[in-house]
Amino acid sequence: MDREADLEFNFTHPNFYKFSESTSSVKVGYVAWESTNLQEGWQDIINSKCDELWVQNKFTQDVFQNYFDREVFVFPHGVDERFVPKQRSLEGPMKFLHIGYPALRKNLPDVIKAFLELYKGNMDYQLTIKTYEGADFDPEEPNITVIARDMTYSNLISLMHEHHILLYPSWGEGFGLIPLQAMATGMPVVSTEEWCDYKEFNLGLGIGSDLVESPWQNWHPGKMYKPLYLDFVGMIEYVVANYETIANEQFNIAPKVHEKYNWNRVVTEHFNNVESRLML
Repeated sequence: MDREADLEFNFTHPNFYKFSESTSSVKVGYVAWESTNLQEGWQDIINSKCDELWVQNKFTQDVFQNYFDREVFVFPHGVDERFVPKQRSLEGPMKFLHIGYPALRKNLPDVIKAFLELYKGNMDYQLTIKTYEGADFDPEEPNITVIARDMTYSNLISLMHEHHILLYPSWGEGFGLIPLQAMATGMPVVSTEEWCDYKEFNLGLGIGSDLVESPWQNWHPGKMYKPLYLDFVGMIEYVVANYETIANEQFNIAPKVHEKYNWNRVVTEHFNNVESRLML
């Protein structure tokens, strides 16, 4: 750690924050979070250790502003330029993609339930589930494939290019990078709407939700956005029925995703504001 740095920031949960003993540096906690309450002890940590907090979206900003006695700033993620747009072909089966299991808030159960309700045994429709490496999961369905291994960025991009629709009925995201990456490739995304800061790019395909008590209070205390299952099923049917039109619109808007969320632009804009605000 540079003991002479003007600014220090930790990108992790508050219980892991570590800063130098310097009294001259600005100490920043950078955190992603997905429920309305903080874990026990976090409020004391952020108020005793941090001069500022940075978060990735408006939802998280509102949550932490209830616990932090100074201002919370939004510093969103960006999209790697390698997630290039690709025009999807309708030749062959319609391929759905879900990414995130075993993170429970990603809501794999609703993905499988909806897919099987609509397309069980129909090989014209296929679902790929990309899990973390070593995840123990096998749906034993002929048109569902599980990929349980780590991937390079290049392989992840290829996986997205090979699929038609991302299914992402998440209960909450600190930012929601996976859906944005998919949109940047020109892939339509059926995703929960309320936590999302980039609704202008999802072509109205957002899923409704209810703010309810989190089913995972030990990890995500407070409330989270429970996706409305019937909304989810209906939106899948809508996208499939109108796929060519929707896919063309998503492909055409993808360059605007890259323009707004270009990493260089996002980082430069944020740190220009930091330097101006803190007079570094």
